[in-house]
Amino acid sequence: MADPLVFPSPITPPRPPEQDDTGKMLDELAWFAATAGRVYLAFCDWVQGAAHEAELNHLRRERLVAYRVRHRWKAGDAAPLLSLGINKAAQCRMARLEGRGRPVVRPHRPLEEVLRGKLIAWSCLFHTDAMPDERRRAFKAWPWWKHHVEALYRGELELARAGRVKGAHDHAERTVAVALRMSQGKVRAICGEIRALRREDADAANFPPMVLAEYEGWMERGKLAMRLEV
Repeated sequence: MADPLVFPSPITPPRPPEQDDTGKMLDELAWFAATAGRVYLAFCDWVQGAAHEAELNHLRRERLVAYRVRHRWKAGDAAPLLSLGINKAAQCRMARLEGRGRPVVRPHRPLEEVLRGKLIAWSCLFHTDAMPDERRRAFKAWPWWKHHVEALYRGELELARAGRVKGAHDHAERTVAVALRMSQGKVRAICGEIRALRREDADAANFPPMVLAEYEGWMERGKLAMRLEV
């Protein structure tokens, strides 16, 4: 049987010339490039504005710390206070400063410099080439150091209970305080702060218990062996 004849449909639109497709593609690419450029410039402006705002907030925090100790200012605090850009009332107080001794106000440090210093300090905690004393100094600069303090308390409390030590809570607090060179009251306050966080969010501050032997191994060798809770 012969194949039927196929006639083109009278309503089929003609195919646009090849050069029209190319022109459309170029228009789309130009639109995309222009849009991407606007997005990039907007992002750069946002980053610059955010960095400026972060620097201003950092300077405000430095001033607030200085204002809180204004009753202890000495003549030697004049230069650090000026670096913070204090207000007129504080400048009047500064002009009347007398007395000698160690300054209580720290001079202004740019936020970038502060962050760089913290990153270097944090790296000491896990860098095997760092000295133990460097790790101990960097420990309290670690953002989660209070969580470790509370974890140490729980770990030492477990040991004290296992050994049937009288006054296990007091013993654990005192043991951690001596090892970390802080007061027992400070340890108790930190533990209360972390417990409050845990009540708000069970997954927050949920560090496994840690004993001082593990902490000392971390400080000596730069390796923290974490015990995972199931």
